[in-house]
Amino acid sequence: MLLPPTIFVINDTTDINSVLGKLKEKYNVIHGKLDELPKYPDCTLVLTSDVKSVPIIKTIRNTNTYLPIVVYSTNDNEACELENITAGATDFITNFSNIEILHAKLQRDITRYDDNLPRVLGKVVWYPDTSKIVFDDGTKIIIPTKGRQLLMYLIKCGPQGASVNELLTCIGINIECETHTIQMHIARLRAKLNDYSKSAPLIEYRKIGGYRIPHLVK
Repeated sequence: MLLPPTIFVINDTTDINSVLGKLKEKYNVIHGKLDELPKYPDCTLVLTSDVKSVPIIKTIRNTNTYLPIVVYSTNDNEACELENITAGATDFITNFSNIEILHAKLQRDITRYDDNLPRVLGKVVWYPDTSKIVFDDGTKIIIPTKGRQLLMYLIKCGPQGASVNELLTCIGINIECETHTIQMHIARLRAKLNDYSKSAPLIEYRKIGGYRIPHLVK
């Protein structure tokens, strides 16, 4: 089952309650200070009334070049926007009243982030932007289309995993197909990943909950 994206909200303005309420309808929202930033959010949203967001952006960018940082500001000054974008903001939005624009840009930025972020899967690293798997000895392989679709879906489902029917739908196969169809595709993917460990598999099957990646490092 796909989990809602996690958005970490940093705020230096009092005009926040209505925004947070609407965000919680679609996202897992965590509200806190910069030093409380979770290890693996899908996006950081900075609510601000001036350029105080710039030091926040620079601090995050010192350790994370991939994470989307969206600044939602009451200041529509072009110089302020330029300063934020130059510091490393992914997006700068100035209309607090239009939540739909915020939703659209958050979803776009999160999708780009998910589609390009390298993932550590046990002893291999998955680079979705090039469809490559890199093993710890430096060997590189390409994952075919259906394997790539399965891998990305399992990553997005997180520790809860995905059912057989969800995975069949993910790769565009009729859910009335027999279970062995997805078993075949999973077996091919595991072979590509050299996933033969019974004690610590990269892809795990559970009778209740289906398939999941138990040792995913985002």
